[in-house]
Amino acid sequence: MNGYSMARQFFDCNTDNMDSFELEIPSKCYTYFNYSWHMEVKYVVRYIRNKQKCISNIKLLMVIKSYVIIMGESGIPEENILLNYGNDLYTNHKKYPECLPKDKHFYKFERDLFISTEKEDYWANNELSSLTIEQNIFKKFERRNLNNDALMLEINSFLLIENLNINKEKILYQNLSNSFYVITGFDLDNNKKNIEGGKEILRKKTRHLGNEIYR
Repeated sequence: MNGYSMARQFFDCNTDNMDSFELEIPSKCYTYFNYSWHMEVKYVVRYIRNKQKCISNIKLLMVIKSYVIIMGESGIPEENILLNYGNDLYTNHKKYPECLPKDKHFYKFERDLFISTEKEDYWANNELSSLTIEQNIFKKFERRNLNNDALMLEINSFLLIENLNINKEKILYQNLSNSFYVITGFDLDNNKKNIEGGKEILRKKTRHLGNEIYR
């Protein structure tokens, strides 16, 4: 019997005439994804078609080129929502639902959700982009004399610990500094060594968190 015929056989496991054989079944299948996630704080806009209106809520997101995770505010994994990017970037404002802001480029997701995300690898940039944070939220973080990279790292460290606990009018520098030190072991300042060391630690921790949620 040739290999093709063997492949086409059907085995009746209920008959005593069949030759016995061993079938190995793995007890566990382990798959690990190593995507380079980054965090964003953005408005998630839901389009209500029958009323032709938009409802927006500020959300903490985990973002890569292919997926967005909307983080649940309670920290319960079941409340996280995984979204696939649609094929259509709404760069043509004529295609926008009328209620969407016209000063941003949105991606359309399932459930009629629209989000203006930064798909490029955040951690690969020479300078960390503040476009990952809505400007009205960005202004809540006390900057003092920090340069852009130090400020973005303090925001990232704060979000890793506090999730989206940003209801206060102002998030004080001391709280940000504490978060950065707890996660990285570095003081929060414009020192290049602290910035580079903190960036690598935060990159790894954010990537790990995103991959754990994704799988």
